[in-house]
Amino acid sequence: METIKIKRHISSSTLRIRELEKFINKNVQIVITPIKEATINEEALLSEKMLKDDWDNEAEDLAWDYLQKVL
Repeated sequence: METIKIKRHISSSTLRIRELEKFINKNVQIVITPIKEATINEEALLSEKMLKDDWDNEAEDLAWDYLQKVL
């Protein structure tokens, strides 16, 4: 992932970035770093409710209960 650093004097309010308005007429360094978006597995989202309904019941709890025991 590439990061870009830009050193400039901000002299205009036409940047249309509200957060930068307080820096008008000042020297600044702007660091731009891409944000890595999480990849969402659409199939997992679609199956989530079905799996919850299937697994979240008393019979399943009893079947897996032995794993909860402290040795």
